[in-house]
Amino acid sequence: MKKLLTAILALFLALPTICAGTVTYEIKQELSVSQIQTELQTIINGADGKDTVFVTGSKTNADITLNLDLDAKKVVWKAHYQSLSSFVAANLIFLSGNGSFEVTGTLITSNANAINLQSIESVVIVSGNGKVQTFGDGANAILTNGNVEIKDNAYLSSTTGETIASNSDKAIVKVSGGSVTATSENAIITKGKDATTYISGGYVGNDAVGDYPAIYAKDQNFNSNALVSVNGTGKVEAKGDGYAIASHGSVEVGGNAQVSNTTGIGNAKMAAISANYRVIISGNAKVSASHNYTIYCSVDVMITDSAIVEAKNDAIAVYVYNNSNLSNVSVSGHAQIIASNNLAIAHNDNPHNWTGVTSAVFAYGKAISDVISSPNITLFNIALEKIGVILAWDKDAGNTNYERFSTQDIFIYPETATAYWDVKAGKSGISYINANNTNTGFIPIDLVNVLSVSDFKFSDVKIYPNPTTGQLTIDNGEWTINSVELYDVVGKKQFSIIHCPLSIEKIDISHLQKGIYFVKIKTDLGEEVRKVVKL
Repeated sequence: MKKLLTAILALFLALPTICAGTVTYEIKQELSVSQIQTELQTIINGADGKDTVFVTGSKTNADITLNLDLDAKKVVWKAHYQSLSSFVAANLIFLSGNGSFEVTGTLITSNANAINLQSIESVVIVSGNGKVQTFGDGANAILTNGNVEIKDNAYLSSTTGETIASNSDKAIVKVSGGSVTATSENAIITKGKDATTYISGGYVGNDAVGDYPAIYAKDQNFNSNALVSVNGTGKVEAKGDGYAIASHGSVEVGGNAQVSNTTGIGNAKMAAISANYRVIISGNAKVSASHNYTIYCSVDVMITDSAIVEAKNDAIAVYVYNNSNLSNVSVSGHAQIIASNNLAIAHNDNPHNWTGVTSAVFAYGKAISDVISSPNITLFNIALEKIGVILAWDKDAGNTNYERFSTQDIFIYPETATAYWDVKAGKSGISYINANNTNTGFIPIDLVNVLSVSDFKFSDVKIYPNPTTGQLTIDNGEWTINSVELYDVVGKKQFSIIHCPLSIEKIDISHLQKGIYFVKIKTDLGEEVRKVVKL
């Protein structure tokens, strides 16, 4: 009887664990891939349509492809599964049939696609602490005709191939958490004319040396409906020379999302965003680039709400290249376009419709043409609404220190608006107020130092030579002096100079008698009296 009970118990333990709505299969290291395939497929086929098949266990020496038909079932892969270094097949796991395949465990392969999903109605999900990695030459972490979803703390990477590659016309790729990275090619590429990529959280990036975008919506049809949408807390970054996002359709960035390419060496394909159709930047989103262009678009560019488009180094912030006279550029809400050493907005043809600037556009220079370039700048001036502000800093003047609240070296249009040097949250820059006081903002500038009232030092203002025989030089450095007055010892004013904007003011006192005089210096930040001796 004891032997019979032992045999029954052994048989029971060998069977898959079946609970309400779940079936569990454990992969064992000693089993061959063929055995695993046979046993696991039998369980998938026998599971009820409402059941979830959990795969656990570990195998680190897979030598052939594991082929599974999902059969409209849900499979949750919790196992650690890895190929041999000598693995030569095209796929580590090949999936057919409708259904879902969710990875919460680990899939690692050295020479193949980690997952190849064939059905357009199926989905691959990587969630929890799931990990999918491939090191193969040209291999993908996920190759699919269906949909993909990445969330939680999931991690996907490829060394020499694309991390997520989707071929279906209507495929949807979603990233709400985790990390999707590629070393040399695209982190995400979709090839369908109606494909959509949603990034609502997590990180997507690549380190490609060539011109591979981190996210690429690749459809050769110019009027593609392909869309890349980055929202929420999503972050997309190209650390190499390619675009952070390139779309043959549209790109939308909103929420608190960030899109950037700020570390490359200036390849001609380098930009934060390139789109054949439309680019919309909204919410509190920030888009930035260090070379070439921040936004490179053929048709429409709309920047609104509190979004920031920033061009560092020699980059142009927004470049619209359509030659068919159909494009539109608009900057509204409290949005800002900031260009460091180049144009904020450039257009190579007469825009069909300047919606206009109803917010702030900034660049270095001292004229509108230094900030915005278009063959028909007159058309732009007509469309410019007075609730907008165009700003420029005359960096070529050579000044880097400014008094707070001064307007030195600032160009502003229209002239009824207001702009002045200021300090916000410890950063120096320009505060602005539009003409009708409905739009205020602050543009930080790294290259300047704005001193507050407590920072002003009259010791920076020099008067020499002292004593003097006739000529007296007042060197106010980079400070604006409102007036200079000279008094004799009995308090009689000998002369005064109103406003001294120049760095050096020369005064001739040779006609005055020898003796002691007092120079009163007045600024917006206070006044000081200096003693001068006339020999």
